[in-house]
Amino acid sequence: MTNASWRHDMREVCRNRSYGCPDGGAGAGGLVVGRRGWLTRGRARCEELKNLYYPKGLYPGPRQRYLDSIERCLGPKSRVLDAGCGGDWDISQYLYAPGRTVVGIDLAPPLQRTPGTDGVRGTLEHLPFADASFDLVVSMSVLEHLRDPLSSLSELARVLRPGGRLLVQAPNLLDYVSVISRLTPIRVHEWVLYNLVGRAMGTVFPTFYRANTAGALTRLLLRTGLIPVRIQLFNQYPAYLMFSPLAFRFGTFYERITSRFARLAPFRGWLLAEAVRGEVPGSPPPTPDGRR
Repeated sequence: MTNASWRHDMREVCRNRSYGCPDGGAGAGGLVVGRRGWLTRGRARCEELKNLYYPKGLYPGPRQRYLDSIERCLGPKSRVLDAGCGGDWDISQYLYAPGRTVVGIDLAPPLQRTPGTDGVRGTLEHLPFADASFDLVVSMSVLEHLRDPLSSLSELARVLRPGGRLLVQAPNLLDYVSVISRLTPIRVHEWVLYNLVGRAMGTVFPTFYRANTAGALTRLLLRTGLIPVRIQLFNQYPAYLMFSPLAFRFGTFYERITSRFARLAPFRGWLLAEAVRGEVPGSPPPTPDGRR
């Protein structure tokens, strides 16, 4: 297999796989729940409801939105930092193209390396990079795990060049999934992710949600010298309710209502923020745009 065909395959896998909160098919979770009959039956019916209420291609999931947003900010020679890249390092590999430099950093070392990309083990509070090292910093499903988000965001701002962009996507604190997650112990998170998503035990990190609202994130970004230019709140299908058709229908109703009315935007499931280092003349105010 050539390097180009391998990267094409990686891009397809990256766009379609489940990632933390699933948005691309049954994935490994379908195999895991087969061990429990009631989960298998409930999930099978929920898959039918998902295909009915969320036709493929009409409802892009959080992963698709994230990748599309990144691609709009990428240049042919961009220097990119994937902050919290994860051990599988798939986003970092997806972002690479000849001429670009892509670096991933995480608490867990990357499982593999490919030409043009590099992996570093470390924390976001103390980045091992010089000032203004990157044109673009991206991070998905990391913000909620930060004990001190101000320190981490300050470091991300430091390593961005003036005019460089930060893209952050994370669960919204005010969504019902995040509320329940915040109120339950980590062993419950592990059980749910293991049975519904197929995520291995011991790979779930504590959550704090200290920057996971549009208002809180805006205030933190401004304190670090990053100017928010877009903050979007949107929904996905009720992925964590895939065990029960009744619960799935409730989640679908919640999604439809909060997606339709702009006043309910603060209660949507996901938060996507784009910010730039330094003052940008004519930048719009950092408020939720009301889109799905």
